[in-house]
This record gives sequence, C-alpha cells and structure tokens, in this order.
Amino acid sequence: IGLGRTTDYLSAEGNIIRRGLEKSESESIIESVYNATESFVVNTRNLYVGIEYVDNYGHNWGETMYISFLAVIPFGQTFFSTITGVTPKGSASFFTELVFGKDPLYGLGTNLVADVYISFGLFGVVLLFILFGYFVELFRYKTISNRSFFSVLIYFSLLNFSVSFPRNGLFMPLKFIIWTYVIYYLLRKLRLLKPKLLFEQ
Repeated sequence: IGLGRTTDYLSAEGNIIRRGLEKSESESIIESVYNATESFVVNTRNLYVGIEYVDNYGHNWGETMYISFLAVIPFGQTFFSTITGVTPKGSASFFTELVFGKDPLYGLGTNLVADVYISFGLFGVVLLFILFGYFVELFRYKTISNRSFFSVLIYFSLLNFSVSFPRNGLFMPLKFIIWTYVIYYLLRKLRLLKPKLLFEQ
C-alpha cells in the first residue's frame, strides 16, 4: 500500500494495492526490503522539515492543531471556513505543501513530535508529552481499577492508535473517542443497547 500510495498519480494505473504490487515486483531484494520498512521512518523527514521551518519562521502557535477540534463537530471545518474565510490545515497538509508546493503528487503525512514542535517548540514538546503520558496512565489505571466504560473507551482507543501514532497529530484520536461515546450514550438512552457486566453502571 505504501508503494502504491507514493506512485506518481499522473502516470498511475489501477488501484493503490495493484500499483504497490507491480512496483515491488520490479525492484531488487534490497530495494524491496527498504520499501517494506520505509513507512516506519519516512515521516522522520517531517521532523527535520519542522525544525527548519521553526528556525526560519518561528512557531505557528497551534494553527495546524485546531483542525482536530473542529473535526469533532459535524461540518465544523466547513462552517469555520465559511465564517472566517480560512481553510483549516493540519500538520500533514502543512508539511506536504511546504515540501512539494500547492500541487503535490502525494502526501508526506506528519510526525507526532513535529506536529507539536511547529506549534509550541521544545518546551511544548516536553510539556505536552508529559501530560499525554500522564493522561494515558490515568485511564489505564481507571480501566483496570473500576472498568468504567468511559475509561475503557479512552484507553483502548489510544491503544488502538499506538502503532500509527508516530505518524499522526497529537489530537487526532479526539474525534473517534468523542463520537464513539456519543453513539454509545444515544444507544443507551434509546434502550437499543443493554449494559454489559464488564462496566459499572
């Protein structure tokens, strides 16, 4: 999938999986091994891009982060753009445009550390990751000790994103956590979902 995703779409044929398979078959063993593991480290480039950007232009003070909070509200991004005339942009789009310009052939994605660094610098990275670690441990403890649904929801949602987190923004899981709880709450209120013994009511 990674090989297919980074194929030049102007000359690409077939779907993303087919393009990736065709590209892997035409490469040597060394190239294949490299490309198979590239997705784990390719976003490291964004960290250096972020450092260079901050050195030249300074921090953006959360301009690439508030999109995650708007995403929680249905049509929130569209409504915000209509009212302010500003199109919300996450760090993935920001880095891609910074490197490739307005018409990129493919997206670079983002980097968890770079996402925070371009907004709040080194101090923000240290502080937010300490708070994030405390937050995860808090809900891990609550999940084990009282097994409330809300605690289990947050902890396992974060656990679900743990593998891909280095390639995401810090607040990216927010939408999934909130809407999972909202849907659960509505189903309970409408009595379409019965409580399980696992959770305290």
